[in-house]
Amino acid sequence: MNLSSKSPLVLLILGAVVGGGITQTAWMLKSGGKNAATATETSAVPARRSGPRRAGGDRPAPRAAYQDLDRAESRARKLAAKDPRDAWEQAQGIENFAERKSFIVALMEEWAKTDPQAALEMAATLPAGEMRMEAYDACFGVWASRDGKAAAGWAQGNLSGPTAGEAFGVIADEWAANDPAAAADWVSGLPNGSLSESATYSVIDAWAVRDPQAAARWIDSFTDEDRKASSLAELAMEW
Repeated sequence: MNLSSKSPLVLLILGAVVGGGITQTAWMLKSGGKNAATATETSAVPARRSGPRRAGGDRPAPRAAYQDLDRAESRARKLAAKDPRDAWEQAQGIENFAERKSFIVALMEEWAKTDPQAALEMAATLPAGEMRMEAYDACFGVWASRDGKAAAGWAQGNLSGPTAGEAFGVIADEWAANDPAAAADWVSGLPNGSLSESATYSVIDAWAVRDPQAAARWIDSFTDEDRKASSLAELAMEW
């Protein structure tokens, strides 16, 4: 079937009629597309974890470690309210990696409320890796929830490669939660491929909840057939 000649809504409905075939197809399309697009970025952007862990495996850290992270976060927010730059200097003296990351993420979230560009410029001084990416994500998440256009403009003008692709996804996720149409317009202007993949899926996920028909129409406007197919798969799974 030629996807370019069929309405995405028709494709989705036909899949549902045949007893869930679209779900299986969607999973295969989505898995194949995402794996291929991100295969070269895995080493550049470490996977983020949801909680502190011991160095030797996936066993959760003891309760005391979580309490230390909570204290680091609380302290960062208090210091950021007074002087975020001084708080940044104090962060560099925290020897424990998990505690320093928790401190910096909280600091970025607070700093982004008043001066996101200064916060991002400071985050850029961190060595490439998990810590810097977490700092970017925290700042972009807050900034994009308040002014998606400004956050997107800064990211496009200052970031590149896997870092940009990750940031675009965070920005689109927050922006689309408030204004999916505006976020979609921005994402449509991004180049196809890994840079736009995460952002595209973020918009689709947000629109699938509020107006899946609008998401389908947006996807139907894609000129890249691979992007259209993987996006339809994402919409089918979220809808």
